[in-house]
Amino acid sequence: MAVIVGGPGCDRSAEPATARGVFRRNSPVSAIDFDTSGANPVCVEAWSFGSVSMIRTAVSEIRLARSPRDISHGPTGTLGLAVQERGIGRFEQFGLAHVVHPGELLLADLDAPYTFHWAGGGSSRCVRIPVAALEIPHTELARAAGTLHLSPLYDLARGHIGTLDIGRAGEISRAAGEALSTATIALAEAVLGTTRRRRSRG
Repeated sequence: MAVIVGGPGCDRSAEPATARGVFRRNSPVSAIDFDTSGANPVCVEAWSFGSVSMIRTAVSEIRLARSPRDISHGPTGTLGLAVQERGIGRFEQFGLAHVVHPGELLLADLDAPYTFHWAGGGSSRCVRIPVAALEIPHTELARAAGTLHLSPLYDLARGHIGTLDIGRAGEISRAAGEALSTATIALAEAVLGTTRRRRSRG
């Protein structure tokens, strides 16, 4: 589904709270803040296929946070693998700060505290993948987050996520969605696995 708030030609009956609700249902955050004061619309799109879900957000400014308290109330068992489409994102987790430029991948452990924001306009696509479906220890995610670029499959992964078409949600069968989910999980696992091997050779 898609929710668009504000901007010329957009559905002005959709309130910012509705967009926040869509985001919260599809991405585990403790706090979310959109800039809805400018001419650019807030656009939040969500799509699920198999055990994988994806959310795309386009907005002038966004700030997200996930707190230890919310994590303790309900871990998600998922990681987020995102592609920054426009704007420069700033992500902090495990005491490390990452600057994410357009076209770059970002890995987030959604069961660990983090903050993420951009200003001046931007958009990103993020797929949520069950950690249990990956053959990688949960403790490895922090190190993998800083070394995604080492994987020879980096370009393939960002191309896959960047071209997933949410508009096709009603056009593919459940079986096709399950196959796409399996392929997305396998690609994420391959990226993380090759990153680990490259580190061990370094």
